[in-house]
Amino acid sequence: MSKVQLYCSSRDISERRQFEATLRFKQFGIDHAAEQMLWIDRQGRILDVNESACRQLGYSYSELVQMSVGDSDPFFTPDQWGRLWEKLKVHGTMSLESSQRHRNGSIYPTEVLANYFEYEGVEYNCMLVRDISRRKAYEQRIQRLTDLYHALSEINQAIVRMETKDKLFPLVCKLAVEFAGFEMAWIGVPSEQRDAIIPEVFYGTGTDYLTGLSFPLMTTDAEQLGPIALSFREARNIFVNDFMSDPLTTPWKARAQMYGWRSGATFPIIQGDTVVAVMAVYAVTTDAFHEEAVTVLDEMVRDIAFALDTFDRELARKKAEQSLYEREQHFRAYFERSMVGMATTASDRRWIEVNPALCEMLGYSNAELTGMSWEDITHTEDLALNRQLFERVVSGKLDEYEFDKRFFKKNGDIIYTHVAARAVRNPSGMLDYLVVLVDDLTLLRKQQMELEHRVYYDTLTNLPNRALLTDRLEHALAQLKRSNGLVAVCFIDLDGFKQVNDTYGHALGDHLLVAVGKRIHDACRTTDTVARFGGDEFVVIIEGNSDQSECLFLLQRIQETIGQPFQIEGHWLKISASIGVTLCPDDVSDGEVLLRHADQAMYLAKQSGRDRIYFFDAQSEHLMRHRTHTLERLEQALALGELQLYYQPKVDMLQGRVIGLEALIRWHDSMQGRLVLPGEFIPLVEGSHFEIVLSEWVVRQALCQLSEWHRMGLDLSLSVNIPAPHLRSPGFVDFIRLEMAVYPQLPPRALELEILETAALGDLDAVIQKMMHCMDFGVSFSIDDFGTGYASLSYLRRLPASIIKIDQVFIRDMLHDPEDLSIVQGVIGLALAFHKAVLAEGVETIAHGRKLLDMGCSLAQGFGIARPMPAAEVPGWIRNFKGFPEESSQQ
Repeated sequence: MSKVQLYCSSRDISERRQFEATLRFKQFGIDHAAEQMLWIDRQGRILDVNESACRQLGYSYSELVQMSVGDSDPFFTPDQWGRLWEKLKVHGTMSLESSQRHRNGSIYPTEVLANYFEYEGVEYNCMLVRDISRRKAYEQRIQRLTDLYHALSEINQAIVRMETKDKLFPLVCKLAVEFAGFEMAWIGVPSEQRDAIIPEVFYGTGTDYLTGLSFPLMTTDAEQLGPIALSFREARNIFVNDFMSDPLTTPWKARAQMYGWRSGATFPIIQGDTVVAVMAVYAVTTDAFHEEAVTVLDEMVRDIAFALDTFDRELARKKAEQSLYEREQHFRAYFERSMVGMATTASDRRWIEVNPALCEMLGYSNAELTGMSWEDITHTEDLALNRQLFERVVSGKLDEYEFDKRFFKKNGDIIYTHVAARAVRNPSGMLDYLVVLVDDLTLLRKQQMELEHRVYYDTLTNLPNRALLTDRLEHALAQLKRSNGLVAVCFIDLDGFKQVNDTYGHALGDHLLVAVGKRIHDACRTTDTVARFGGDEFVVIIEGNSDQSECLFLLQRIQETIGQPFQIEGHWLKISASIGVTLCPDDVSDGEVLLRHADQAMYLAKQSGRDRIYFFDAQSEHLMRHRTHTLERLEQALALGELQLYYQPKVDMLQGRVIGLEALIRWHDSMQGRLVLPGEFIPLVEGSHFEIVLSEWVVRQALCQLSEWHRMGLDLSLSVNIPAPHLRSPGFVDFIRLEMAVYPQLPPRALELEILETAALGDLDAVIQKMMHCMDFGVSFSIDDFGTGYASLSYLRRLPASIIKIDQVFIRDMLHDPEDLSIVQGVIGLALAFHKAVLAEGVETIAHGRKLLDMGCSLAQGFGIARPMPAAEVPGWIRNFKGFPEESSQQ
């Protein structure tokens, strides 16, 4: 059996095991250290890292050792790393703050401790990196609080210096940005209607965020309400620590994102119990409003509210001081400059002291006044009241009094004053003296009397006006109840005054009114009242007559004196008066009704031919009411289309042809259910406001119908009656021009305007000029109802009318009345002499027509030729017209 030999050797490895254990311990400590540990070479390459570095940067070990230091720390660019390395070699170790980029891209602040060492001739840097995010956040929080307290301190100092919110609010916003670190701050106030918050002052970056913004307060939409409105409405602080996620800020997120707002806070500024404003601040970080910041901001807003209260109190105090100062200054100036009389009087009624103004006012020297009592120069009628007031002050029942009183001046004149007296008493309550202010009201009294005169008297004639007339009339009626007799109310209107005004001007017309007023006044008795009622109207109240005849005698005297010629500015003028009278107690005893009845009677006097005296009676009132009612009905009829034009043909009897038609108005009265002829209502229209309205309507209707006939091929002329007031009205020519312009297709002279021969009386030249202007538009004129007026031959010759129409009253009776026949012959001869055509109205029989033809008048119209007919019947009648009938009248 062979032998096996075994050789053994041994070595002590306990030291190596200890060393390995130590290495493992150190590696464990390195990997589990809170700080990152990175071993980096001169080129910035990461050679080794601990587990904390992997964990905090988000990379694996194998990834990190393939990276350079600049990949994880954006601060360390190659140039920056090179400069750092050189410094590190010199100092051996360095500490600095930097930042790192996590694998997910987020960047956080770090504190770096760099250690330089060499190993086997190679340079290394062992960096310890600590995440200081929490420390930095804490530091920022502390800094924000410091800034807030700084801002609060500045605001409190400003409150001491400032006096109004207009200065405080802008400063608060500025401090909130510059000291408290917010990006933007603003303060808003409610609108006038308190339905929205309007930004008033603002400061910081992005203030155009507020452009066009207002924050509604009254909305019920929760999304539209927002932090601003909630803070104002509920008087509480609102904090939004994440602007992009908070539902309260939904409507404003897009706009806020443009400016980078991430959080915001709103604080109500409360004064007393009322929210008067809202302050809002914005930050670019989330969670900017932690508990400590909120506390400081809330205190800041409370200080602002306190400041507003202080401002108000200070303003009230200054106003009170200013008011007191002004009163003191006013009193001092009042006394020193002697603006009013001032004095002190003793309990024995004697003057103690008087100022120069009182001496000048009363005409006495200081020594003279202080040597007498106020009783010595008080008007006797004012003494009793003055003594009574003074005794009540002496007895302690009054401390002051004021009243108006009269003084006698030294020269005997009376002055009117206002006296104000105030008692100054000694500690025991006894009267020491009275301070008296005496204000001279004499000039004011005179002005008041002049003003009262203007209120009650006509400024032109100096006669009583309507106000005083009404008072006098009421007084006369009251007197009448206690006595027998009559009160006559007489309404006087001047005939022809308008013609004087239009011819010579208003200035001369005013002089004439003054002269007329004086004549009426001189013709009356002192017990009668003569008043100017307005325009050219006067009213006389006659009292104390026993019957109507006495009143009539006085009125005839007035009428006679007015009828005498007046010489005014070198012109001899002659006018007359139409007078309406009503008597009380025969009439009612109401002053307003009496004036109206007298006015109605005056109107009837004018209707009766002017220069008349007409006494009111019930029939007169009935006529006036009938006229008023008819005018009202006519205005309704015009609006309802009840008025209609009828047309009466005008023919040439010699040639047997139709030369035209005349438009005549008819009224289909729906209330009466009948056709009303013009004779029943036209006289009531004359002289009324409706006269021109109706005339214009007739012209428009006539032109419209005339245009229709010409369109049908009927070559006709149409005449329309124009009342004198319409012809003389200022807008007549323009009216005709505009209406003719509507129908440019009408041939010249298709429209004929008929005017009365008296239409131009008063201002012939002006009427002729109007007629010539109208003729330029293609209008012709005729003189209607010729023979019934009183125009001169010269007047008729100058009127540019082409036709003279003989009034039917002469035509109707000319066959058996020689005077009418003579007038007709004269008119025909006159027309031939003036080279004008002549047309006879009212031709009712063949005999009338033949007689007119024998006298040389071939143009005619009347029932013997055709009655007025509606427009629809005219074409048929013209087709059937065979000339003037030889044997029988044509109806």
